[in-house]
Amino acid sequence: RDIPCKVLRGDNRPGQLTLDEYCQRPHAMVSFSGDLSGNIDLDLAKVGRTRRVVLGVPQFSGLRAMLAGTEMIATVPDYAACALVEGGALRAEEPPFPIEAAQLSMAWSGVHDNDPAERWLRSRISQYMSEPLNIPDPFAGASYHG
Repeated sequence: RDIPCKVLRGDNRPGQLTLDEYCQRPHAMVSFSGDLSGNIDLDLAKVGRTRRVVLGVPQFSGLRAMLAGTEMIATVPDYAACALVEGGALRAEEPPFPIEAAQLSMAWSGVHDNDPAERWLRSRISQYMSEPLNIPDPFAGASYHG
């Protein structure tokens, strides 16, 4: 399946981010290799814009504490956003510019192609991962008094 991105934020401002706000805010980024640029930067370049990544972390799990109550934002895959918004400290929204979706694929050793247990497991993973995600918005229906 394609993996769309969501923008995570922990502030309490109403409404979605504009492209200008997105580019002006400090960004956190999950980087397994330590790089502070990635595919999001390539998609931003297509619309003539850049962002300012101020923090790189090796795992998605660290983002919840780092973003909560701050102006910092992070653009993450939908499956990570779904887990990180639990608890209500963060919310996820659509990015304010087009992002090319990554593709999720599965690989395994050819030795296991016809193993019944492996085939069953792969079919379950495929079924689960093909279902659309429902990412709750903790601010839906809430009024903002600021």
